[in-house]
Amino acid sequence: MPKKKVRPDRDRRARQAERLGRLMHLLRLISGRGRWKMADLAAELECSERTIYRLLDALTACGVPWYFDKQQETYRIREGFRLGNLFEATSQSQSQTQESPEKAIEIVKEARSLVEQLNSFVARLEAVIAGSAFTSESS
Repeated sequence: MPKKKVRPDRDRRARQAERLGRLMHLLRLISGRGRWKMADLAAELECSERTIYRLLDALTACGVPWYFDKQQETYRIREGFRLGNLFEATSQSQSQTQESPEKAIEIVKEARSLVEQLNSFVARLEAVIAGSAFTSESS
């Protein structure tokens, strides 16, 4: 049996960062108001439909409740699910730059909470990736 090619650590980390970026982009797309079919998601993320299925599996493993809305033929996040204010915080902070110091303190507290949630999300995602790498190596 031929030896498996060993990738340099920097290449492995670059691939993981790209994968995480795609996952976060997918999460932002399906949590928004747009209508995203499988082919549209694949085109937007510049990957195959199979990759989208893998990303959706990773979201499921991380506890993100997505579903396919048959009436509108689009992928969605279940109503009421929140992953902090990840996608709203940027636009809110830009429009509220001249708010009071108390508001700034509140935004910092929300940001810290978001960082904790993201760290937890990334840890679960890394566990999923490590688990899938382990099962593919043992096959």
